[in-house]
Amino acid sequence: WFLSRGTAVRDDKGFAIRLAGTNTDISDLKQMEKALQRARRDLEERVKDRTSELESANRSLHDSQERVDAQFRSIPVPAYTWQNQVEGFVLVAHNEAATERTEGKVVDFIGKTAKEFFKDPEFPMARDIQKCYEEKRTIRREMRSKMPQTGKTLDLDITYVFVKPDYVIVHTVDMTERKRLE
Repeated sequence: WFLSRGTAVRDDKGFAIRLAGTNTDISDLKQMEKALQRARRDLEERVKDRTSELESANRSLHDSQERVDAQFRSIPVPAYTWQNQVEGFVLVAHNEAATERTEGKVVDFIGKTAKEFFKDPEFPMARDIQKCYEEKRTIRREMRSKMPQTGKTLDLDITYVFVKPDYVIVHTVDMTERKRLE
């Protein structure tokens, strides 16, 4: 490849009396341009492929999360998910069985702290949530409790499970009828 540039040198009457110019070998420049175009096409293709892979992974993650959420919601034992936040433990999720147990009142407590939920920071369940989180281990307790949302007194088998990074899931099994029959 050559780049040729030239101009005619003219006399007073405008006639060309000679040509002046240059010829420059630009073969290296043309090869670099082609290489740059190939690299750009390759990069665009790789970005397109990676974007497709990420979209697929996000769809799979979303589908997986939906399955986990559906499983959590359908567990027949009331379950409450608490997250440790700046203001304390906040109720971030519950399942359908918890909605039934609290006669729908738990819905009003999403986003509320354990202090607001239990109305007493020394309530044993509030202390157990804190202990489970601090010790990062499962805790199990049986207790008779007046439910703060409904006012009903129940005999409960309660399991507190720490879930990384900052959650405690509380499962409550109503054993009132079994205890009454014993």
